[in-house]
Amino acid sequence: AYRNQLVRTGARSGTTVSVNWPFWEEGGIGGTAVRENLRTLGLAPLDTPRALTALRHAMTPEDTSPTRSRLTVLVGGREELKARFAGDQEEPPGESATDPARDTSTAAPVTGTDPVAPPDDVAGQALVEEATGHLRRLVASSLKLDPERLSPDAALERYGMDSVIAVGVIAEL
Repeated sequence: AYRNQLVRTGARSGTTVSVNWPFWEEGGIGGTAVRENLRTLGLAPLDTPRALTALRHAMTPEDTSPTRSRLTVLVGGREELKARFAGDQEEPPGESATDPARDTSTAAPVTGTDPVAPPDDVAGQALVEEATGHLRRLVASSLKLDPERLSPDAALERYGMDSVIAVGVIAEL
């Protein structure tokens, strides 16, 4: 968003796209527990051919508008992922989860823009504060940090968050 603002004001030129990569098959990190966590979420590790396809998509976007600044790459059953991220699925997939060995889906780039605006009502604000506090404690525990050190507006990579830790946090949620 910052870089795109510089482009809008004429201080910089070009397009910046941040790619949020999932766990890579050839990454050498993780193990059985990480793969099981991914499977229960309906996800599969990213293989190199799909990664290269996603990278090509990120570098030559169809939509070059300044609001397209993030790209998230997910691998798994397309319909399961759509349902999960649309909020239609109540429970994580069980035995029906995509088996990476039989997976015929493609990497599904999901784009995003600005975060959702906070609610205007007092009850909504209280819920946002409670959820933020819970997430802050959960992430801080995983990173072995004091929760007060985490800013809700800072990139988690700043604190040492990586994809393996993120999978653990997601499993806790």
